[in-house]
Amino acid sequence: MDKNDLILFIDDEDLFAEKYVEQLRTIFTVDVCFNIALAEAILDRRATALKLLVLDIQMPTPPGVATSATENGQSTGLWFLRKVAKKVINGPITVVILTNRGIQEIQKAIDEMGFPENLVIVRSKSDTPRGKLLELAQQQVLFWHG
Repeated sequence: MDKNDLILFIDDEDLFAEKYVEQLRTIFTVDVCFNIALAEAILDRRATALKLLVLDIQMPTPPGVATSATENGQSTGLWFLRKVAKKVINGPITVVILTNRGIQEIQKAIDEMGFPENLVIVRSKSDTPRGKLLELAQQQVLFWHG
């Protein structure tokens, strides 16, 4: 593990994100995006450096995308994940989804996308304190990238 290992943290709640990012930055380089359009641009530019993607599910629908595609923002993170699936799988880039939605519902949608086992991890925001996310990030980066 190396300080140059990149985590892309995507969440539209900036105060929530900053609490996690502060701790993640003690070990990793972290790019933070508060919207999907910026996240897509970063992923396109820095996919080779990316080791972990932390993703919220409920976010505003990106400009130019029909709100029905994201269930009026209720599934924007899943929409984004479908869009970047090949980049994630070929990475492999571990995805940690932090959500306030039902874990089983999100896990079912992830399973239907056909991701390899353990590549996408779904966690509740309320049950994932900062230290736990840092520990999970370290474990996943070591597992997938040695």
